[in-house]
Amino acid sequence: MRFVGSSIIVFLVVFFSGFVWAKEAKIILKNGGLLYGEVVQEEDEWVLVEVAEGGSLGLYRDEIKSIVYNPAGKVKKKNYITVSGQTTYLSGPTWEDNWDSLIRKAAERYQLDPFLIKAVVKVESNFDPYSISHKGASGLMQLMPETAKDCRVDDIFDAEENIEGGTKFLRYLWDIFDGDLKLVLAGYNAGPNRVKKYKGIPPYRETRNYIKKVLFYYSYYKDE
Repeated sequence: MRFVGSSIIVFLVVFFSGFVWAKEAKIILKNGGLLYGEVVQEEDEWVLVEVAEGGSLGLYRDEIKSIVYNPAGKVKKKNYITVSGQTTYLSGPTWEDNWDSLIRKAAERYQLDPFLIKAVVKVESNFDPYSISHKGASGLMQLMPETAKDCRVDDIFDAEENIEGGTKFLRYLWDIFDGDLKLVLAGYNAGPNRVKKYKGIPPYRETRNYIKKVLFYYSYYKDE
């Protein structure tokens, strides 16, 4: 299951507060993307850019070619980012909250933490029930057609069915990997057979980054 929208690794942080400074910047991405915003926090591995009221966009440094601070002209904040011709819309808290009741229902049925399911939905589709990846993974939890069939999902774009199917698949992975969360997430992203083949997390950059992103949001939602 792939991250939808572009090859760039991004994550949305809603209602992030406590920053004491902000710098207007033009950020040039290695894949040709261009983003204007205000850099509000810098870490060794990523920077946080304010792109819309109430939300910020995190960019991993290995995806950034350069950052130009205080560029000429007015910096406009946007609620979307376009990278390599593909547009990813940044959802706010209302969109996220729309699916909470369905997530809690599925979590209760399959005995999983609802915050884990919510984190997976966030990373997989950014809460877009009509999202489709370039490999054909679809819906909120980005189910591949064969996975949807195995989980008895008839309408992959029906939010309730998709969350039900994705959570059922997570429960299956949880059971076969004895609750090892990193292996569960690796299996969700790369497939359980690849996890078994490598006897651990597959050596794929995408899968390793996927695990980091889901764990980031899992912690974030639990601490809200």
